Amino acid sequence: MKDPYNFDEENLIVKKTKRALLQFAHVSLAFFIIILLLRLLEVGVMVKSYQSPENSLQVFIYAFLLDLLLFLKISFFLFVIYLLTVQIIIGDRRLQVNIYASIASFSLVIAMLLTKYYHTTLLPLGDDIYGYSLSEIKQTALAGASLDVFSLLFFVILIAILWLLIIYLSKLTFIPLKAAIVFVLLSFLAVLSGFSFLPESKKFKSEFDYNLAVNKTGFFFQKSYDYFTRNEPEVDIYAENYIEDVTSENSSDGINTFKYVDVKYPFLRENNTADVLGNFFHKFDSPPNIIYIQIEGLGRAFSGEGAYLGSFTPFLDSLAQKSLYFENFLAAQGRTFASLPSVLGSLPFAEHGFADLGNKMPTHLTLINILKANNYHTRFLSGFDLDFDNEGLFLAKNKINETISIRNFGKAYQQMPANSGGFTWGYGDMDLMFKSVDYLNKAPEKPGLTIIQTVSLHTPYQVINQSKYLEKFEQQLGILGITEDEKEAYRKYKNIYSTILYSDDAVKTFINNYAKNPAFERTIFIISGDHRLPEIPIATKIDRYHVPLIIYSPKLKRTARFKSVSSHLDIAPSILAFLNANYNIKTPKLINFIGSGLDTVKSFRNVHKYPLMQTKNELSDFVYGKFFLNQNTLFAIDDKMGVEPIENEDMRLKLLNELKQYKLRNDLVSKVNKLVPDSVYLKFVNF
Repeated sequence: MKDPYNFDEENLIVKKTKRALLQFAHVSLAFFIIILLLRLLEVGVMVKSYQSPENSLQVFIYAFLLDLLLFLKISFFLFVIYLLTVQIIIGDRRLQVNIYASIASFSLVIAMLLTKYYHTTLLPLGDDIYGYSLSEIKQTALAGASLDVFSLLFFVILIAILWLLIIYLSKLTFIPLKAAIVFVLLSFLAVLSGFSFLPESKKFKSEFDYNLAVNKTGFFFQKSYDYFTRNEPEVDIYAENYIEDVTSENSSDGINTFKYVDVKYPFLRENNTADVLGNFFHKFDSPPNIIYIQIEGLGRAFSGEGAYLGSFTPFLDSLAQKSLYFENFLAAQGRTFASLPSVLGSLPFAEHGFADLGNKMPTHLTLINILKANNYHTRFLSGFDLDFDNEGLFLAKNKINETISIRNFGKAYQQMPANSGGFTWGYGDMDLMFKSVDYLNKAPEKPGLTIIQTVSLHTPYQVINQSKYLEKFEQQLGILGITEDEKEAYRKYKNIYSTILYSDDAVKTFINNYAKNPAFERTIFIISGDHRLPEIPIATKIDRYHVPLIIYSPKLKRTARFKSVSSHLDIAPSILAFLNANYNIKTPKLINFIGSGLDTVKSFRNVHKYPLMQTKNELSDFVYGKFFLNQNTLFAIDDKMGVEPIENEDMRLKLLNELKQYKLRNDLVSKVNKLVPDSVYLKFVNF
């Protein structure tokens, strides 16, 4: 019987090329079948574990097309390798098939790992991985790692099916040679086409739909390619006009702007933030204590009145009724990496987050060093490793008096349960709050700035006494009036919701216990989230930034709710303006703040403009008034922080230019490491 892979050709090269084309088409079909099978399993698991897409047909069509695009692009490079093996190896078709199967298996393992990451975080992995050190990547991976038998078995079975299909189909000849040639040509055209693996997000009804539709391998490689080929425009950073000059404090459309005073210090400006908080407080006898509590992952989606998922923070809700509550408040970042610099110093992001500059962080002014210069005792308390995101170094650069972390937390407390991989972030929120109360009971009598940063609202969402909070979760579903049909959807995230209730209870424990301390009466509490956790599906592009802000004190004259938009970048300017106007706290005349201060107008408006950095490598979001720019797409913001894509080319170009101008200044921070002159800085750090 004639071997179907042998051709009657005198030219050996032509003969072997035809053989490679035909055999390659057959084994590639096996690879494509497995890609589609992986996608079907991914969609099935996501629907079972979380929810169905809002537009299933659209998601399936895009998913198939993006999978096909990935397959074609990979196939061209695989064909080059396959052809070379055929030309070099004479007659040993089994070895050629094994080489193809090995490379395809490697590609499949990458695809399965990226799919597993997406299933855990509900976010496809992109270029943000390049902003973290190897130790940070390992720590984050271990936190979300799940070494369950099903996952391992699934990996092994899928790879085994791939090998069996490749071996089986390599022995068949049902694909005509012409079809094989067309397939290879299509794969070549796919590479040349430049088609992106990133569809326009505005075409999808929700963030969940978009993330489900994209091919996770294609997404990762597209983001990686964009990251490594990104070309920022070369500019003369010392030219007088390399950045557009801003000559007024308010633009014609009511947006706060700044006049920067020195081109060598890109964000240096006059400190003219007005005191908008003083009228809400009775007079303290002395400068008040400031306690800032940053709750990991706390988003408005599930906290506060009007939360679209219903509120799972009953204590914070009750506290908000006695507080100044900012319901349309924004985190400056989509992950934790920039939270402390944004809140405490209203600082620029630099390339990968301000703290990522490490020892190259330029001298800067923050609440920590300014208040320390005014006889405040400064302290930071957490239950995790401060090497993560360079937080410890950032605090040290600010000459903070004391820090508590996993390394010196104390043996009297219990760390959070470890996940199946044996990893724990450290001490949970409840232990952190007990530790904080005990610590503050022994604090000096002088005014203090205390920063408390939690960590429990993070994968793997495992806390001490979880069963207690799972019961509270079921009770809260009843309180919220969730129907029996709806409850099943909520129960898919029961560990997360129960952890939210746990963190809320921890803050309650802190406030109630600290109330017994005489210092309670002379304290202002500021509570916010660092960003909205992503493991419950995110509704919109701005949802991940939407967090609550609560300002509470026994000395409040009256409570208020504000619909006006403000952000993390506005906290430090407003706190310093309040302390300066009412307690003669010395503040610098020139500052490096990005934010202009909190807006306490009760009706919905936004007088601010600022960038929002989604990940350490993605700075493409910008807020300007009631408009939001994301990935070159313009959205209108409504009074509940919902967004809708709109067509307004003039406004889109305006926001693109605003983002460009910010990036130019931000780039200068990384290049020359300058934010404030020594003549300003040394007045507040020369203790």
